[in-house]
Amino acid sequence: MVQPLYLSVISGILCFATSSLAQPVNGAAAEPAQQRDNLQHCRSIPDSAERLQCYEKAAADRTKDLEPATEGGWRLLRTPNPQGGPEAVSIMRSADLVQTDPDLAGLMVRCAPKNPEVLIVMMQPVPPAAQPRVDIGPAGRTVSFTATVLPPGLAILLPDDAAALVQHQWQQAPELSIVVDEGQTKARGVVPMAGLQAALQLLLANCSP
Repeated sequence: MVQPLYLSVISGILCFATSSLAQPVNGAAAEPAQQRDNLQHCRSIPDSAERLQCYEKAAADRTKDLEPATEGGWRLLRTPNPQGGPEAVSIMRSADLVQTDPDLAGLMVRCAPKNPEVLIVMMQPVPPAAQPRVDIGPAGRTVSFTATVLPPGLAILLPDDAAALVQHQWQQAPELSIVVDEGQTKARGVVPMAGLQAALQLLLANCSP
């Protein structure tokens, strides 16, 4: 029963991370206070089983924001902007649990004023001041980026070059290998890419003009 619970936890963390991104691209974090407090409370629980249950409850409170999965397991997520204005719209794909470290949750692509932005979503927060190195791409053809950590530390924004890759080369890859190195720790994982093209088309169709 651990795996279904863990999948629910991933969905909850992805929702929380997206909430923190519901802001102008270069703005400060705008995560609603109640969601932030709930997440902090879950993180502080020492017992792993109770902590997972806490995350699952938080995920259940957020499932209304998740639309049905597209082919390949991608999901379209809409998150209202707490400051008003356009909602945040993104697609997300959970990592392959068998091939992925627990700290790496999955991959997200979100609407942005110019081009879509690519983010790595973490299960545990990365220090905000860190500039993690991210090696990402098909096996044997990874590229390295210096990434930016977005508050509260659960999302890592890749540079603009990653947007070009996700719209072209990466659509042909069966999966992406990801290594996030923030200096003290490394998180490794694999994210399936099946269905990315259709999911990206769905995302672009829902981005504000």
